[in-house]
Amino acid sequence: MPEGIMPRQHALVRLAKEHKNWLESNDKSSPLLSHEVFVYLGEIPNMRGHCIVVGHPHGAVMSDYHVDNFEEVPE
Repeated sequence: MPEGIMPRQHALVRLAKEHKNWLESNDKSSPLLSHEVFVYLGEIPNMRGHCIVVGHPHGAVMSDYHVDNFEEVPE
């Protein structure tokens, strides 16, 4: 997604390509790499720029990740 544009609440999202490449090179233990698709629950109100996502379809809840690490899955 272009910078500054957040995914819609409850939209299916995936890791942005640049961030996925970075994780695969630098942090192979990241729980984000165990999922291809997530449900975007939204930005954390008192942690601007950070969000909560749920791994789909397994339901692992993950928080405190940067919003711009994700992009909506095309419909």
